[in-house]
Amino acid sequence: MDGLIIGLDLCDAYTRICCHDREKSWSIPTVICKKKDEEAWYIGEEAYAYTLVGEGIIVDKLIKMVRKDGTATLGGTKYEGLDLLKLFLKKIIKLPMEEFFCEEIKELVITMQKVDTKLMDALMHCADSLGIEREKVHIISHTESFVYYVLSQKKGSLGQSGGRI
Repeated sequence: MDGLIIGLDLCDAYTRICCHDREKSWSIPTVICKKKDEEAWYIGEEAYAYTLVGEGIIVDKLIKMVRKDGTATLGGTKYEGLDLLKLFLKKIIKLPMEEFFCEEIKELVITMQKVDTKLMDALMHCADSLGIEREKVHIISHTESFVYYVLSQKKGSLGQSGGRI
């Protein structure tokens, strides 16, 4: 199979990432941290660690920040929420690509609690900056994702007894 099919559940608290037909998945806090004394960025638990020892400045609630056109000032530099989300997504998508020695994304499905036009536009802009073609990006709600999951199950595999609900 050429390229990875990546599923990304993007929420303000945690982001989960997995790949089709692969055993490993990741659950990472949706936070990004910039080291105080250098141009180095970290995500998830690593971001918390640098912040805890006083070496980094952390930003959380990235989805909310993008929705509200918010900004964060880190080390005297003002960053748009969209730019921070781009940095976060670049780092998180790198995880499966490095794990599975793959340089191509065949499809990227992003699922979120609430999908709106502003966030969809922002995510497509992020995909552009990451070099992922727009036709390979699919943004759906958690509800739609659940419906796809249910419809993909084999008959009787959802715990139904005798075919009745």
